[in-house]
Formats: sequence, C-alpha cells, structure tokens
Amino acid sequence: MGDVVTAVAAAGLRVDFLHEHDHTLFRRFADLVEADGAYRRPAGAPRIPLMYSLRASSR
Repeated sequence: MGDVVTAVAAAGLRVDFLHEHDHTLFRRFADLVEADGAYRRPAGAPRIPLMYSLRASSR
C-alpha cells in the first residue's frame, strides 16, 4: 500500500482519504465466508484489512 500512496504523491496528487476494509469482493483466501455479497473472515477471527479505497485529487 505504501507504494501506491507514494506513487499518488509523486504524481502531484493529494490523498483525500485512504480507508481499509475488512471485506473483499473476491474470495481471495480459503477461510473467507460470504455475507451480503462480500467475503469476510469468519466470526471470532482477527479483523484484518482485505481491501482499501483511496481518493486523490489535484492540489
């Protein structure tokens, strides 16, 4: 993720937000369970970021 933020800044853009999400749209790992159209870690498992969203704008 650091490479992405660095590239955005190097392009002269300002990061407006960077959000981490504890779900993903694809079953990237075998232990993910589907709920409400997204995949999450099973109940009781530690929450970890599985996806992020970033918005950048010109300065």
